[in-house]
Amino acid sequence: MELINKDNDYLYYIKEIDNEKKYKLILFDLDGTLIKTKSKKKYPEDENDWEFFNDNVINIIKERYNTDNHLLFVLSNQYHLLKKEKKYNDFVKKIKNIDSIFRGENIFFNYIIAVEDDFYRKPLTGMFKVILDKVKKRDLKNSFFCGDAAGRSGDHAASDMYLAHNINLPFFVPEHIFNNEPMPVLNLPERPFLQCSPAPLPQLKMDKLFLLIIMGPPASGKSYLSKLMNEKYGGVILESDKIKSKEKIIEKAIVKLNNFNSVIIDATLPKKEDRENIKQTIRQKVQNEFRTYCIEMTTSRDLINQLNNFRCEYSENKIKKIPEIAYRVYYKYYQKPTVNEGFQYIFEYNPCIQFSNKIMQKVFNFYY
Repeated sequence: MELINKDNDYLYYIKEIDNEKKYKLILFDLDGTLIKTKSKKKYPEDENDWEFFNDNVINIIKERYNTDNHLLFVLSNQYHLLKKEKKYNDFVKKIKNIDSIFRGENIFFNYIIAVEDDFYRKPLTGMFKVILDKVKKRDLKNSFFCGDAAGRSGDHAASDMYLAHNINLPFFVPEHIFNNEPMPVLNLPERPFLQCSPAPLPQLKMDKLFLLIIMGPPASGKSYLSKLMNEKYGGVILESDKIKSKEKIIEKAIVKLNNFNSVIIDATLPKKEDRENIKQTIRQKVQNEFRTYCIEMTTSRDLINQLNNFRCEYSENKIKKIPEIAYRVYYKYYQKPTVNEGFQYIFEYNPCIQFSNKIMQKVFNFYY
């Protein structure tokens, strides 16, 4: 068994699939589910620091899930595995050892290993999409996912339960599968930050052209609000995510305003000096009169996290997740906008994200 590296996004080994058959998908997490550390430590010391979850693992899999109509998969998060040579080598030796023992019992697993914080990392659904792309006929009613990250007291996370919810599969904890314990009552957490009604859009005066700066942290809903403001008031949207260079944004804004087009700038802009530089440079080089507005996004961190994961999930990794370091940098340099910077009007806006597209709304409501 050799793991294949897919574009540094994930590692996988998937045996040849007979797509004339309809398969039950039997999905397991690895650490804390099929195996645990011998040392009792949270993370393994080396490639030998593991043992099966208990003595029942092999027999139960053989007796219940090892027919021609079952496909066995391991889905495991192994963050930054490819960036740490010792960690990678230890993991490969360990997974080969585990697989060798299973094969000795005529149990044949497939493996998908997420190695970054992206679309393939649970609870995002990329690893399951890999399975769906490979397995054309699925008996999902009799499939399930088993993992230990179930949001229970003492669990390190709830990502396994969230994944099962997102892919609409029954979910079990390993104690239920391998110890025959009753399934605990597991409840998805309430998310009050998603319970909202759309607030009225900020009111702009339309007797002059306008320069509107929409600022806030990454993935705070700036682009969403930009489109709403554009639909109501017009204006050319200049997105820093697409244009990248502040100088090019300024250059394009000057051209648009001189051609009697209002402008909406969508950018993080935490620093007062950057906002002032944009406004002053544009005002010096634009002949036409215009008003300057600022809308600061006051999005909660919970909603920002939801939007950050949603963008990655819905785009299937075309839009990468914003790393935590980007937020630390934003808040480190953050200065609240004031009229003393030269804005004529400043608004605060807390978005209520709603999509007319039902698929987008469904994905947005995933648990992340």
